[in-house]
Amino acid sequence: MNFIIIQIFNSLTFGMLLFLLATGLTLTLGLMNVANLAHGSYYLLGGYIGFTVAHYTGNFFLGFLASLFSIWIVGMLVYRGLLQQ
Repeated sequence: MNFIIIQIFNSLTFGMLLFLLATGLTLTLGLMNVANLAHGSYYLLGGYIGFTVAHYTGNFFLGFLASLFSIWIVGMLVYRGLLQQ
């Protein structure tokens, strides 16, 4: 019985996480007026960078900052190089 309750909470948490991700993508793509489907890969790359830095340093906050700034730089480079007219 305890296992079932834990699985219910895990599925609710995962569902809320997917909802937040989908809402963020909808808001971002709606405000940009550009159909850039690479945003999902940016989320994935940021998560990978954050996980890797947090794993090697042992500091979650440092991993969060590394993923934030690295994806910010990648986004700015893609915008300046490909999307800016």
